[in-house]
Amino acid sequence: MNTPHSEVDDSARSLPVLFGTQFYIGVMLITLGPVLDSVLDDLGLSLAQGGLLSLAFYAGRVTGILLLNFALARIPLKRVMVACAWVMALGSAAAGFVAWDLGSLMAALFFTGVGGVIPNAISGVWVASHVKRGLERAMLLIAAFFALGVVVAPLVI
Repeated sequence: MNTPHSEVDDSARSLPVLFGTQFYIGVMLITLGPVLDSVLDDLGLSLAQGGLLSLAFYAGRVTGILLLNFALARIPLKRVMVACAWVMALGSAAAGFVAWDLGSLMAALFFTGVGGVIPNAISGVWVASHVKRGLERAMLLIAAFFALGVVVAPLVI
């Protein structure tokens, strides 16, 4: 039997995935800074050209926010979140394994930005809509996992 309480409990099972996603988004957001010098050396780019990498990531995030309303008007939220996580993962993999020059790395970072901003922006809204018991704890954990990713990444790199 499916009661309103069981739907809330089923939705709460998605929280660990959101925590992991927030951690990874925090890592992605901060990683370019600590590795920028190495990336520039590997690709033979100047520091001025390195600024274009941050611009591409930022442009991807802005584009993702602009696409958010269009996507949510036509596609269920869960599918949007899963698709964005895949776009973010594939963009990250392309940046690390496939990019060979400034243009290809900018494209990979653009798609990483598009894919990462939507789960980052929507997670808090999703938690507030679906978690009825322990909402403040869940919201705190969403923010904490994002912050943890931002802090841990430079320490590991």
